[in-house]
Amino acid sequence: LRQERLQRGLYRALVHRPGSQDQGILKYQTVGTWPANALMFHDPEQWPWAMRLADSWMKILSEWIHLPGARHRPWHQHALYSGGWDVFGLYHQGTRFDENCKAVPETTQLVESVPGLRTAGFSVLRAGSRIAPHVGYGDGVLRYHLGLLVPPGKLSCVLKVGSDFSPWRQGGCIVFDDTVRHEAWNYSELDRVVLLLDFENKWK
Repeated sequence: LRQERLQRGLYRALVHRPGSQDQGILKYQTVGTWPANALMFHDPEQWPWAMRLADSWMKILSEWIHLPGARHRPWHQHALYSGGWDVFGLYHQGTRFDENCKAVPETTQLVESVPGLRTAGFSVLRAGSRIAPHVGYGDGVLRYHLGLLVPPGKLSCVLKVGSDFSPWRQGGCIVFDDTVRHEAWNYSELDRVVLLLDFENKWK
């Protein structure tokens, strides 16, 4: 099982640093500073629930596929993007969206097993979209992404946290520090879909 997770990208996110061949795509640079001891990406195997969700990624994807597209809403931080970032929320800062949860019962059961859950939902980054550099919550909260639909290619659809880069992978999970300045882009011709969670880091 461990070897399968390594092959699927579940054990550790692939960190990619830009080289000369990448400059045509990795053209946006973040500004500002972050703590010298900040860890950009975390090993998801620290949290058993993270791997349980990853092992259920096809079940989660199936429920998302059957959602009506009209029920997605633009991400609330409109200043960070010019369109193309939509969400289907299940929880926000501990508040449960009952009607949305009823639409995806198996996904809801899985996310409700996460200790210290703050926020949960499906995050869709449309083809050709970019999210500007920003920082999130205060200390003690981490963000989890589970890749559901991921365009092919390592550099066209990427998450940048601090100075490190990671592409998403279908069935692969990424945990990163939301307090570090981060950005994302999808320069492919296909949409990217992840299950997004925010959780309190004190719980494992």
